[in-house]
Amino acid sequence: MAKVSKPTTNRYTVLAPAKLNLFLHVHQLRPDGYHNLNTFFQLVDLCDTLTFQTRTDNHIVIDNPVLRDSREHNDRHNDKPNEDLCYQAAQRLKAVTGYPYGIDIRIDKRIPIGGGLGGGSSDAATVLYVLNQLWQTHLPREELLAIGLALGADVPIFLVGENAYASGRGEKITTAASPFSHAPATLVILYPKVFVSTATLFHTPRLKKRADSHAMPVLSDVFFENDFTTVAFENYPEIKTAATALSQFSPAHLTGTGSCLYAVLDDPKKADTIRRALAHKYDVFIVNTINRSPLLEFSL
Repeated sequence: MAKVSKPTTNRYTVLAPAKLNLFLHVHQLRPDGYHNLNTFFQLVDLCDTLTFQTRTDNHIVIDNPVLRDSREHNDRHNDKPNEDLCYQAAQRLKAVTGYPYGIDIRIDKRIPIGGGLGGGSSDAATVLYVLNQLWQTHLPREELLAIGLALGADVPIFLVGENAYASGRGEKITTAASPFSHAPATLVILYPKVFVSTATLFHTPRLKKRADSHAMPVLSDVFFENDFTTVAFENYPEIKTAATALSQFSPAHLTGTGSCLYAVLDDPKKADTIRRALAHKYDVFIVNTINRSPLLEFSL
């Protein structure tokens, strides 16, 4: 890249939203070892907060109190910094563009880890999107999407930042209006405090895989279908118990591979009733659907 001047010290704060799968179909195994999927991603206003502080050296420092027993981990003091997806995102952008300086990134988590809400992917997408502007590397969207896909199948949807159908590994994205585009819905998300291994569920023999199809189903025909529900309940009984508890108030649906469940409320006033009834055992989040990610509002 062209020679860049040393950055001035500036701080920026950006929100990284969660997603729900309004349906999720699993198709056949691909030659590259991944499965083809069909899904619809719905963004919600449950967000992590990422704070970026420019540096005048070349170090990438990630401060995520939720991870590593609340210890800071970075490329100088941590033995395995590459385990952090946000670190990987920043490092890959540096490697691709040759940007010579570093960054401090503070991640304040609200999105549960391992819950099927895409929090880690959203955080990584936020890092790519923000640093591409902050570092003035100006990669085109297609290149950012390719870097994002290499980090994880859910990263591209958060770079797109709108509700959308997705297929393939998740990289074939078609933005579309969701059922809640014109009238935002209030939902309850229930976190059973269980970390689900996505790999375990994909390799469960009882996971039923559909024949590959080039046609995306009509959303209204497959609303709330999730092919992982049965195997998630079997492998993690706590999720089934949580679904039963939530279903006393409104039908419960699995997002991603879990462990989080969500319910669309026909009456937003039910939200506080559900929270009071279930918060003693589960993490309960009251959220609203959104049409665009707050990330898209970031601009220098």
